[in-house]
Amino acid sequence: MSVLLVSENFPPRIGGAGTYAAELCRSLPAGSVAVLTHEPDDPRAAAAFDAGFPHPVARVPMQFDSWGKLGLRGWRRYAALNDAVRQALPEGATALLANRCLPEGEAVRCVAAAQRLPYAGVVHGEELNTASTSRELAFLTRRVLHRAARVVANSQHTRSLLVGQWGVSDKRIAVVTPGVDVNAI
Repeated sequence: MSVLLVSENFPPRIGGAGTYAAELCRSLPAGSVAVLTHEPDDPRAAAAFDAGFPHPVARVPMQFDSWGKLGLRGWRRYAALNDAVRQALPEGATALLANRCLPEGEAVRCVAAAQRLPYAGVVHGEELNTASTSRELAFLTRRVLHRAARVVANSQHTRSLLVGQWGVSDKRIAVVTPGVDVNAI
């Protein structure tokens, strides 16, 4: 199995969603996942991290100041991200995984549809709050969630939001809570 994970947030950047994505990948056999992430703030730290990571990591400009697609600027950003996802897709890929609904999930949805591949999306919760502030973002988020083969919630609370407020079938949701590596403490 070969999966492409798309995540704007990824180490060495500090943050929960990026750490979650990296640790999820670490739990899988070496080489079974390829990662597409944002270009590093610190190229040396990223090179050091990538050298010790068990999966290939590609870094491209991926930061969005707005998640919407309306307007030429939004369309261009998504077109560039779609291209990057297509180019990073491993030979013989069997699935894609987005570490957030927007913007990663929307790009993954587009490429997965064109390549006729299934995709899954990780939901951390905070992006649901952001998506609720705009009809456009709510539409895009709902489309990503409802077309995904699986939705991974980071908590029971996020699962309940997905079911109750976003209409995602509980049967399509897997809850994978963040863990703690006690050996790293």
